[in-house]
Amino acid sequence: MSSLQSLIDKVINDAKETCDKILSENKIECDKIIEDRVEEAEEKHKEIIEKAHSEASVLYDKIISGEELRIRNEKLKAKQESINKILKDLNNKLLNLNEKEYLQYLNNGLSSIDGLDNAEVIVAQKFKKSSEKVINGLNNNLRISKETLKNNDGFMVIKDKVTMDFTFLKIIDFYKESLEKIIVEQLFQEKKV
Repeated sequence: MSSLQSLIDKVINDAKETCDKILSENKIECDKIIEDRVEEAEEKHKEIIEKAHSEASVLYDKIISGEELRIRNEKLKAKQESINKILKDLNNKLLNLNEKEYLQYLNNGLSSIDGLDNAEVIVAQKFKKSSEKVINGLNNNLRISKETLKNNDGFMVIKDKVTMDFTFLKIIDFYKESLEKIIVEQLFQEKKV
């Protein structure tokens, strides 16, 4: 029986060795698979982090850009409101000219227009009488209209069915672009191109 026992022991030892060899190979293979999976997971993790940083950077830039645009628009809106208020104040100041200033405006305006013979002039109701003296002093055969402008609003000239409007609001509208440029340069210390 001893030879049988020896044979059984040898088979058991061989089986153990084979089993240990298989387990060792499987452990190496499992370790390799785990190592590969860990590397893949780390790379995925790195990609996800990089993508998140990239997306966050783009989102940040987009938010900053949007806010800068909103702030720029608010500044432009505030500047335009300031300009409009100044132009409105200018019109109100012109509407409140005293008699001497109004007559000077009327005289300068009429003197600068050529070919006014036999034209009719509509003046401010408030200064109609004193305006007649200025008009008669220009020697252009001008006549003062029966119509008047309310609110002390400049004057108008009618000749051959053509009306030339020198009311303050029309003058401001005509020179609006130049006036806005001057206001921007003076008020905001900028050069408008």
